[in-house]
Amino acid sequence: VAEANASASIMLFQHYAVPSRIVEQGTEAQHRELLPKLASGEWLAASAWSETGAGANKKNLSTKARRLADGDWLLDGAKSFTTSAGIADLYLVLAQTGDPEDRATADTGYGAAGQTFYLVRSGNPGIRPDTALRLTGMRGSATGFVSLHDCRVPDTDRLGPVGAAASIIARVRESGAT
Repeated sequence: VAEANASASIMLFQHYAVPSRIVEQGTEAQHRELLPKLASGEWLAASAWSETGAGANKKNLSTKARRLADGDWLLDGAKSFTTSAGIADLYLVLAQTGDPEDRATADTGYGAAGQTFYLVRSGNPGIRPDTALRLTGMRGSATGFVSLHDCRVPDTDRLGPVGAAASIIARVRESGAT
């Protein structure tokens, strides 16, 4: 695919990285609900990990996830260079779950050890894809920014344990699918 169309290749590569993570870390309910839609092409997935100012250094993420009294999560932040921004049905969002001001009471610490992945549906209130970027050589790919403002995510849409994103990222890098 890449030889014929680099834009289509990167979109497919990014799409298939998400169901792979769900297979590895998802619950049975996530498998039953999401995998058929993603495998059939009914839904398109996107990885929303990168941030302006953090780049590839996941230790400097500014997107935060705060646990609410009912167990759900509230996400706030902005993601950059998200392939399929605005056209994806499901975003795999990386967020900081630790509190840098209160390390003693945080769910997990701060930095890479305190990060968690969330499966955020495009219809969730509080998620908004922003302006698409015009990338040289990749104009067929909808790459852009994604804003999260008071984006409520049910705990059932958390991927893997709280604070376990670093181990998931390590497996992604081993497989070559970032």
